[in-house]
Amino acid sequence: MVKEWNFRESLTNISKQWYKKRPSLSDENLSLILYNGQCLSTHITDIDILLSTYTPQILILTGVGSKVRDLPKIKSYYWVSQEGTNAYGGVAILMHDTITSKTITREKNFLLIELTIMPKPILLGAIYVPPGQSIPQGLFDPYVNKSFYIFGDFNAEHTDWHCSNNNASGIQMKTWLDNTGCEMIYTNIPTLKKSSAVIDFGITHDAVGWKAEVIKEGTSDHYPVLIQSPLTTESAIGNKAQKFTIVHPNTESKTYLWKSEKYSEELKKLFVGKKYNHALFVVVDKNEILVDFTKGNYRLQNQSQDEHYSGRKRP
Repeated sequence: MVKEWNFRESLTNISKQWYKKRPSLSDENLSLILYNGQCLSTHITDIDILLSTYTPQILILTGVGSKVRDLPKIKSYYWVSQEGTNAYGGVAILMHDTITSKTITREKNFLLIELTIMPKPILLGAIYVPPGQSIPQGLFDPYVNKSFYIFGDFNAEHTDWHCSNNNASGIQMKTWLDNTGCEMIYTNIPTLKKSSAVIDFGITHDAVGWKAEVIKEGTSDHYPVLIQSPLTTESAIGNKAQKFTIVHPNTESKTYLWKSEKYSEELKKLFVGKKYNHALFVVVDKNEILVDFTKGNYRLQNQSQDEHYSGRKRP
């Protein structure tokens, strides 16, 4: 994956490599790209470049246009989309298929999904506010006390986020932020190529640890915005099954696909089925010994209650 980060390569080639060997996401922070593609049909090549160069787990598109009904198929990713109110509207979220999501809210130009992040899910949104229209704060109000992150083209300008002027939408957004205590995730330079406006940004209950920077690429009038989060991909995919390998002292081994939080339950099934002697094996995950029964790290609770198997990492 280091090669993919540092050398530009076509999306087709990247997809073929990922199909053979999916990149490990366990040690990366969750990253997103926000981009107003201005009628995506004329800027599809930009997606190829952004994905192959920056390898984000999530790509949020605004101003998708009619292409929102016919988004390109990209191996190892999947789309969730929502139409807009005009030919320039519509939003879409592209996610790596290691990330689990479900749709919470759909409105014209607005989409909110729930991402399965451990220890608790977060809400991730995409929005497009056409120029001259009011900020639809009624869409945001139900989520101000939840873990939410809504990104998009708000067409809201204010000097508080490095714009040279205030417009009506910017003043409305500033008032809403002040009243709710919510925060912004924004760049320190313009997101529009031909003005000094920062109108592509995020709003959230808590912006601590989030960073946004402009990517000076793309054929749209908007620059893409690369957003780094404090959330780890390991948390994002923590609910998925992982490989656990049982290793016997005679070096024989067998691998099982278990959810991390349920490995004790699965071990019990093996013991009850008398497939293994609990005193004679270790369990390995990601090449680290999690449970080593040969070293006395195994403990059986009161057998009058439900049996429980526990262990700790070997020093």
